[in-house]
Amino acid sequence: MSARFPKKDGHGWTLVSVEGRYADHPDTFEIPSQDERSSLLPGDGAKLLFDIETRENGRVIDRGVDRMWVIVRSRREGRYLGVLDSDPGTADGLVLHTGDEIVFGPEHVAAIDRPPASTSSRSTVLTSSWSEEQPDEESMTMNPGLRKFALTTHIALSVGWIGAVFAYLVLVAAAMRSQGDQVLRAAWIAMELIGWYLIVPLALASLLTGLVMSLGTRWGLFRHYWVLVSLLLTIVATAVLLRHMPTGSFFASVAAVTDSVNVSELRDALRGELLHAGVGVLVLLAIQALNVYKPQGMTAYGRQRASQFTSPPRSTDDARPGPSLGAINGTPRWVQVVGIHAIGLALLFAVLHLTGLGMGSH
Repeated sequence: MSARFPKKDGHGWTLVSVEGRYADHPDTFEIPSQDERSSLLPGDGAKLLFDIETRENGRVIDRGVDRMWVIVRSRREGRYLGVLDSDPGTADGLVLHTGDEIVFGPEHVAAIDRPPASTSSRSTVLTSSWSEEQPDEESMTMNPGLRKFALTTHIALSVGWIGAVFAYLVLVAAAMRSQGDQVLRAAWIAMELIGWYLIVPLALASLLTGLVMSLGTRWGLFRHYWVLVSLLLTIVATAVLLRHMPTGSFFASVAAVTDSVNVSELRDALRGELLHAGVGVLVLLAIQALNVYKPQGMTAYGRQRASQFTSPPRSTDDARPGPSLGAINGTPRWVQVVGIHAIGLALLFAVLHLTGLGMGSH
């Protein structure tokens, strides 16, 4: 294994300085302090920005910046030598692989953490006695190929869930605007079919694949607030869906009876469907936003687990406070905001359900 220096010529990539980006966007591009970035120790994780070129037939056809983790191996004269712990993928002319040694400086560190590392890279940093004393968390980590397949499946199911709810909303809107009984009845029957045979399976599959992605990657299930909040929102959305579907089936059965004259009941119940589906779309979009932006913040459990991935004992001369884990001590503000809105929506549902306003009942 030879060290990879940040030169694009001949390697297809280079490192990006985060200090320049922070200077241009201090409100949106957060980085650790200079002291934190200058005091990494062996075993610490550093997230670096890799500017990667995609070539085809020797010609650059695309460029992009990927954020990837590097595990610090040693430090000398203000520079770090680390081991690439992320999967950079493959491209024509790209000489970069998981396990490659990377030379970088404090100006390249975008975040600091101690994510679970692969056996090959982590073992080069930590001593053998450390590896024997700590449980092997990587036994549950998927390989890059399986991880990409699981991620693709999860994204497809999650986006499909949102699309199915939008289709449900279209039927609700069409039924509310229609003046004829035939369209109203047909909409209720179609809504039941979409609900049971499309929305419910997609919801359950999204929840299942989300659990697989959390347990099978370095993010874990209870380590990061964005993962935990996404999981809770998905569970609540799925539970509300399963609780509400029998109501839709009831009105669909009423609509299927051709001699039924209780059309006003079918039309009044549409307000409840509009509320359920509308709020459902907002919740699903919030979940997708969390999965895309991955806001910072580790739970107390996550901080405790991360603190276990410390460097081997050092001499007293090296003793000093460790660097930041890239997590917020306490509950991040965005979690509090999401929690307040979630409580507000829950109270709204409770009030409407108790008063019967806008909620179909049977």
